[in-house]
Amino acid sequence: MNGLQEETDKKFLSLEFLSFDTNIFGIQCGKIFFGKKNFSKSEISYLVNQAHNDGYRHLVAKVPKEWNVAESYLKENGFQFILESVELRKDNLTISSLPENILSYDGGEDERLIELTREAFSSGTRFHLDDVFSAGKATELHEQWMINLIKSPNIRILTHKSNDVLTGYITINCREIEQEKGRIGLFAVGRGYSGKGIGGSLLKALECLDPLNLKTHWAMTESANQGALKTYFGNGFKPVTYWNVFHWNSK
Repeated sequence: MNGLQEETDKKFLSLEFLSFDTNIFGIQCGKIFFGKKNFSKSEISYLVNQAHNDGYRHLVAKVPKEWNVAESYLKENGFQFILESVELRKDNLTISSLPENILSYDGGEDERLIELTREAFSSGTRFHLDDVFSAGKATELHEQWMINLIKSPNIRILTHKSNDVLTGYITINCREIEQEKGRIGLFAVGRGYSGKGIGGSLLKALECLDPLNLKTHWAMTESANQGALKTYFGNGFKPVTYWNVFHWNSK
């Protein structure tokens, strides 16, 4: 089953509250979830009116790129295109020993992980591309995301060290271990360390997370992030679905 099939299996269209985003930005945030392809303009209008009435200030909507009619309906209801993202997948994982300088994170350097996150996600995200959000708040969201990942029992974090300096990390969510899949969350290499193969080493190291016995790894990144895509493609990931991301902001 590909990413698009997974997204459309729920067969419904709904307005969902985003508590994490709301807490960071101080405005009521939500998303429109598309669980079906064949929806009407009136359904979108109904949800936008519901958002108005419920006090929402910001909505995000993500639809497969090929859903051309969805783009038209969203724009007619006040949504603006923000960016394109791509969902990737790697199959046929192999179990081997951890690459050199890769460690499973067990605490002690939380501040360094947060620093790397701040460096990596200081621009280019959908929040940074929307004037409603300040750059500082957009970066703060990713810092808090990292803090939550560190605390979560469902998350595994691998780090790369060079001369005892933590130079990069990758996180993977193992909540779907029953389906033998892992989803990559935050993934960063420190400034001054790019181009040294650290990202590729971290991706390869994910395949060593025995005894998880994962069969597939999934990832999502912006299509404009050519550095990340080069790393993913160079390590066996294939594009599954291209998504168009839209924002709506209450006037």
